[in-house]
Amino acid sequence: MIKFVLLLLLSLAATSQATAAIKWNNSSGSASSVEGGIDIGKINKIINEDGLGAMGEAKIHSRTNPKNGEQITTSDFSFLNEKSIKFQVAEGQCFDEDCKTDRERAEITFPKKDMKNKEVWFRVAFFIPKETQVMWPMRWSIWQIKADVPSIKEDWKEEGCRTEKNLVLAMINVKKSGVSLTRHGDLFCEHRDFPLASHYHKETFGKWHDVIINIKFSANSEEGFMKAYLNGKRRVNFKGPMYDNEISKINVRTGIYNTFIKERSDRGTRQMHVDALGMGESCEDIADKKTCDKLSPK
Repeated sequence: MIKFVLLLLLSLAATSQATAAIKWNNSSGSASSVEGGIDIGKINKIINEDGLGAMGEAKIHSRTNPKNGEQITTSDFSFLNEKSIKFQVAEGQCFDEDCKTDRERAEITFPKKDMKNKEVWFRVAFFIPKETQVMWPMRWSIWQIKADVPSIKEDWKEEGCRTEKNLVLAMINVKKSGVSLTRHGDLFCEHRDFPLASHYHKETFGKWHDVIINIKFSANSEEGFMKAYLNGKRRVNFKGPMYDNEISKINVRTGIYNTFIKERSDRGTRQMHVDALGMGESCEDIADKKTCDKLSPK
């Protein structure tokens, strides 16, 4: 009996120490100095070491469980320099409101910025394992720009769009036919998918893809544009509005974000590596001169 009590006390002490090792910042829903959870400090170190423009400090998305340390980690398998960010989502790994709205994710977000009438260059490299199955109609977002709208005016809303204060402006996502860059109907009330890589030509999975995007955030149809390059080749050349005057700020987020997950009970565990995250005023802010010079056609 005495031996049993001693073992129980030792067990409780060990549990208490393990719990004390995790310090949670409840105001942001993210872990600050974490042992056993997501270490956002290591993630920011990778981004900063790449030194590709002013992304700002990354935070764990509020609907990514900071206790699930395996969901966002660092990896020696990289596109640029020595390390990349590895995202992983297993079946059933939803958190908070996502569990009620048919979603699963492991995402990081970056600070909100005023981009009105500015020309901005973005960069992201991603790798999805070759054995990954196309899981349509489940959606898979890789990288996206979200727009904040302070208040929704009734005369601004349209059926099926502009109904929330946080709207998708653009998104790189896995579709049925391949990977696309989308000018999103959430904000623009017209959904435009621009193909980047095709499943049918085996272009998508099992290799690194380097995506460079150049956007003029203007609501003017003559001034706004979006260009995108996949591995140096231009795949998107859109001219038209790429902003709205109701927007206050935008922000970038990246990782695995799946919606309509109930459509794929066989989704299992999804993985993706992300590297070379950048944002700047010119191509040279996010890539070396050789890479920028090779972008074709301009």
